[in-house]
Amino acid sequence: MTLPTGTITMNDIRTEYSLSGALALGQLYAGGSIIAAGSGGINGAIPSSGAISLNNFKGHSAPPSVLSSVEVQAAAKYSLVTGGRGYSYEAILHGFGQTYNNTYDSTIGSQNSNMASSIKTDSAQGSIISSPDLTVWGPSSGAIGTLRSITHFSRGISQSIDVVVMIVESTGSNSNAGFTNLVATRSGMTTLTLARSSATYFYSSTNTTRIWLWDDVNYATGTPISYTATHESSLFPGGSGSGSANTTTTDRSTWTVS
Repeated sequence: MTLPTGTITMNDIRTEYSLSGALALGQLYAGGSIIAAGSGGINGAIPSSGAISLNNFKGHSAPPSVLSSVEVQAAAKYSLVTGGRGYSYEAILHGFGQTYNNTYDSTIGSQNSNMASSIKTDSAQGSIISSPDLTVWGPSSGAIGTLRSITHFSRGISQSIDVVVMIVESTGSNSNAGFTNLVATRSGMTTLTLARSSATYFYSSTNTTRIWLWDDVNYATGTPISYTATHESSLFPGGSGSGSANTTTTDRSTWTVS
């Protein structure tokens, strides 16, 4: 919602910011507890001090609320890939938005999933419960961009290396910054805390995308050996079976950025 460009009242501002009770213009300086620094409207910047009037708020919009936590209903992908000495191993790629692992394959390079592009981009992509606004993903201090993917996959010659990757588009800058931790929780699972400082950072000019990748997080169960085929993700448990794609309807996991 945007404030009127014509006649404007204090009640319009209350509604825009979901406020109630008494409200004075002195509470509405940019950079204060209500109006973000750098805010403006059709008449230019909202003052941070000095003279201020309702005219300063014409055409102004409150910024969207930041989305700091999502509940993921994962897609679970499995595939046999050829490893050392021609042996086959079961690769896993579980989570949300696996197609973006394919989109940025050239950026992530050898640290990406070994699965074929056709599997990464098939119809099973997982979902975010309640369909929140993913364009304002970030910690409470501010959005860092549009959340496109959080996945857990295996890689390496024998698929024994576990990886978690978070892909954020429309970031506007090439900067390894913006959050401190990515935290995963699920009933029956030990909380996983991934520090940004311990991630490998990538940037793609395509959609101004920042990618954080954590190697060897050790949250897989079973074995990737092909004749056993019991490889599974503890972060995104799903179905089972080599070369198939399933969407889990239970054991959802919650991911929070702080």
